[in-house]
Amino acid sequence: MNDPRPDLRSRVAAERAAQNQVGEARALAELATAETALGALPEAIAALDRAAQLFALAGRTAEESKARYGLSMLVWKQRPGSTLAVKHLEDSETLARRAGDLALLARVLDRRAGMALAAQAYADAAGLLNDVAALRGSIGDGDGRLDAIRRMATVASLMGEPKRAFELLSEGLVDAAAGAGEILRARLELNLLARSARSAQTGELDARFAGVRAEPLSVLLTDAVAAGDRSGAGYVRLQMAADANLVKRHEKAAAYAESARLDALKLRDPTLYLLACLSIAEAREKLGDLIGVLTVLFTCKASLQDLLGEAAGKPVLGVVESLEKRWGQAVFDEALAGYRARVAAS
Repeated sequence: MNDPRPDLRSRVAAERAAQNQVGEARALAELATAETALGALPEAIAALDRAAQLFALAGRTAEESKARYGLSMLVWKQRPGSTLAVKHLEDSETLARRAGDLALLARVLDRRAGMALAAQAYADAAGLLNDVAALRGSIGDGDGRLDAIRRMATVASLMGEPKRAFELLSEGLVDAAAGAGEILRARLELNLLARSARSAQTGELDARFAGVRAEPLSVLLTDAVAAGDRSGAGYVRLQMAADANLVKRHEKAAAYAESARLDALKLRDPTLYLLACLSIAEAREKLGDLIGVLTVLFTCKASLQDLLGEAAGKPVLGVVESLEKRWGQAVFDEALAGYRARVAAS
């Protein structure tokens, strides 16, 4: 791949020589993007910081706001928890409000919500996500609005309020202008929240919410397949596998999880792939197929490493090591020998 940075640096120098502050700032912002893509984080931060200063001098409030937001992300990536990153984010929010840039303001508040959630400040996160949902709705971003509502429901669940979570999501779906994929994911979460709300109320669900779009998983799967939404179908199948394992229908669970694994491979979705493999391994273990457990886990480890690099296989290796302790050395060694024999024969 050609390195675009020399040309961008030449542009920066030319704009500076011409005393064109806005042109220089825009070239610096492009340079920061290129530096980030090539892993030069300190250089990217320096370029974007200079761009933000130039936008400020030129009175380009909206562009300065975007630069400050980008700076916040880069500084946080370099030093997680950095107060400087938080300061840049606060400046970006102030500037976005001044410029009337609602789309950027929504992104800033979304970022703040994520930080609050990571800090377990759930009430703050809920308030911020409520603002994000309103902003997304006002600019016609139906997917973004529903995504924010879904996350508000997650926060409510984390706060021990499953019925509130169910209410938020069911009401959010009533007038959702989101795409089919986003709506399907919300419907799946609503299905799970309905179960949680029932269990929290001794098996009874408040009549106001009973049956509100909490369709059976089979209905959601049919809709996902009909819409060609392999991601949605994969996550529905994953939940169907979990349900089947719970009621000891382990062969059925393995089949659902295998279908989800194939969806993940098609989409190159590492999260879905890992979860599907773990679900298959759970079903295989409960069926007494210990060689099958190791086969799916070692295959999973290799695939994730091919996709994301060596470090991606570590979580799976941790699962394998836990099996060695749980099964006992003799049983594990026998299963491992069987796995190796299977690989050698294939």
